[in-house]
Amino acid sequence: MLQEIKEVKKIASRNSIDIGDINKTLGNVSSNVNKNSKILEKQSETLKKHDDQLDFLATTVVDIIGRLDTIDDSIDYLYKNSSTKDDISLVLNAIDAFAKRDLDRKQENVFLNYRVNENTKDISRIKPLVELN
Repeated sequence: MLQEIKEVKKIASRNSIDIGDINKTLGNVSSNVNKNSKILEKQSETLKKHDDQLDFLATTVVDIIGRLDTIDDSIDYLYKNSSTKDDISLVLNAIDAFAKRDLDRKQENVFLNYRVNENTKDISRIKPLVELN
């Protein structure tokens, strides 16, 4: 380091530069370096805070993604296990068809009961004529 200082003094004397001016300039440079160092420390602290915030956000995003996956699974389950309007319409149409068949059979039973009663009356009237007691 001493050799370098001697070299600087030699160059300064050759070029008619005052060592005091160099020292003053070096002092200004040193002051600027200190200021910049403090600025960099503040920026480093700010970056550390931002890094912590990003870690928190990343954790939150992972949590939200997990929740969305659960919701997506629930939606898939509901989609696979839910009836559509067409499904409900098919079921209702089938129920209507069975109800109509039931109504037709009940009406047929009423008619058949009437016919059985009529036939029973006819048989009661014919029996004495045919002599079947």
